[in-house]
Amino acid sequence: MTVDIDAKEIYINDLFGNKFLFQIPTFQRPFSWTNENFDQLFEDLHDAINNNKISFDNNVQEYEPYFLGSIIL
Repeated sequence: MTVDIDAKEIYINDLFGNKFLFQIPTFQRPFSWTNENFDQLFEDLHDAINNNKISFDNNVQEYEPYFLGSIIL
């Protein structure tokens, strides 16, 4: 059986909002990020949002997307 992966862009607020329910199965390998990894990600996201605000004010439709890379859901 083959399963196709559908790649698409989504808004980060949708990723972390109510549109997705994440549940890690008990057999899944342990999560391995450290606090430093999370801090760096959130700092990068914060900087990207601030840079967009400087460039585009509150015109969110004009904001440049932030590329997170591949996330398999």
